[in-house]
Amino acid sequence: MPARPGTLSWRVKVVYIGEVGGTMNETKPKTKIAVAIALILSASIALVGAEEKTALLIANAKYANFGSLATPIKEARELRDTLKSIGFQVTLVENGSRESMMEAISDFEDSLKKRGGVAFFHYGGHGVQVAGKNYLIPSDAEIPDERRVETRAVSVDEIMSALDAARSGTNIVVLDACRNNPLPAQSGRSASRGLSTVSFKPKNSIIVYSAEAGSVAQDGLFTPTLCAALRQKGKSFQEILMEVRRAVSEKSDGEQIPGEYNQTFESIYFNGLPEKSAPAVAAGTAPVGSTVPAGAYVARPSEPSPDTYAYVAGGLTPLCFAEQWVTVGDFWIGKTEVTQAQYEAVMGENPSVAIGADLPVDSISWYGAILYCNELSRAEGLEPAYKVDKLHKDPNNVSEYDDKKWTVTWNKAANGYRLPTHAEWEYAARGGQKRLNRQYSGGESLADVGWFFGNSGDKPQKDEAFAEDVLKANRNRAHPVAKKAPNELGLFDMSGNLSEWCWDWYSADPLKDSATDPTGPTSGSGRVNRGGTWAAVSWESDLSAVGSISPHGYLPTTGFRVARSAN
Repeated sequence: MPARPGTLSWRVKVVYIGEVGGTMNETKPKTKIAVAIALILSASIALVGAEEKTALLIANAKYANFGSLATPIKEARELRDTLKSIGFQVTLVENGSRESMMEAISDFEDSLKKRGGVAFFHYGGHGVQVAGKNYLIPSDAEIPDERRVETRAVSVDEIMSALDAARSGTNIVVLDACRNNPLPAQSGRSASRGLSTVSFKPKNSIIVYSAEAGSVAQDGLFTPTLCAALRQKGKSFQEILMEVRRAVSEKSDGEQIPGEYNQTFESIYFNGLPEKSAPAVAAGTAPVGSTVPAGAYVARPSEPSPDTYAYVAGGLTPLCFAEQWVTVGDFWIGKTEVTQAQYEAVMGENPSVAIGADLPVDSISWYGAILYCNELSRAEGLEPAYKVDKLHKDPNNVSEYDDKKWTVTWNKAANGYRLPTHAEWEYAARGGQKRLNRQYSGGESLADVGWFFGNSGDKPQKDEAFAEDVLKANRNRAHPVAKKAPNELGLFDMSGNLSEWCWDWYSADPLKDSATDPTGPTSGSGRVNRGGTWAAVSWESDLSAVGSISPHGYLPTTGFRVARSAN
């Protein structure tokens, strides 16, 4: 089955400041530059709030024609005070009519056009989805049936259009409106629960739902948890969202899991930068909302974002299928499988069967994963790890099904992104130096750490019930990343959800190359595929299970995560 053609439509070039000064004796130029850098950094630390931050909060609790809500006003006031404390200019609308909500959104757009910077919108109250679109219910609205929702409620698209027109640097939209449909039961309302995924999104945006699409949120849980997390210093907004998602899930016993769409390209800091590392000075863009002026900060190439990647200190690892031990060096690896939002931002397309920004990208061939690694490296100003020759067939590829047989060469000296080796993948999945010799990555119960046949559908299933018609009838499917417990290194979904590509050719025989940083056989017909899937029985997610797929092949159960060498 041939892989789908790809297009490469997104590029970002970042220029890093390199070595300064001349010979060892030429200390003055070095000193001057070092002092200049220090002055820039110290000045930037003093410029707290240098980037404009503007927020609009709408809270509707007292409804004329629907059931009133106890918490939105109180929560919005707490959020207002929290945002003001970290430098936001905040407007709060309480119990807004449709007219006052629309006017506030228009004023918000005008303010953003003048101020720029960060836009933050939060809504708490009743909301509904009708025909796949989301609407916020004004406090005085009289809506007898779904036909009148469009003209009597406020479409979420109004907010998205305002943000898009304002062209603000970063857009954050938080919807704490994922409640049961408030329309009268006799109105012919749909059975849809909560809100649907927002279709139109401005560039460089994060859309946050108090409960994942199609689910219902509990009152008084999400927004107070968000407020507490926002007050932490030195935490990126992406880290904060992960903390909030975990806390809400724990407090609701897993019944409520916040959803998220993230198309940002940088860590966002509202309340100071982390103390553990000073920012590197370079020609680039400051982390949005940080205290560093634009043009003065980008992450060092040797330090991937800790929001997205885990550092793995090397050591010994078993390769169970080959019954041997090998040593791997230090490396970085993605905390999650590559999401559809991440893939589309880099490649300009989304080949997935199951669509969702925070779902892992699926239906990716090994070649497609290689191309993504190279494009992501170029986007971040790194040297691509792979040389891809599409014209000359690889003589080491002995697959009878692969009609591409591209020759792919790995430059191990490059600092760009790549696929993990088989040994690295297993070492990371087992928890690295922190491993506890568990059956699955992160625990002994697969249901706690991964999505598989038994829990990925509408109803729980036992392994012995596995059948294609059961999968279809039970709507088994992939799930958003990072919804299950992580392993000892903070890695999610290494058992279950999607199986993941590795660099190595597959072989059932013990490795014949070096016992240190092995890269597998020199030839083969399939590339290693690890981790089990949402459509597989439990044993396939066991850390001793190994799969193989021809490099040109792709399935709706196959994805990948990326790695980088730490040298």
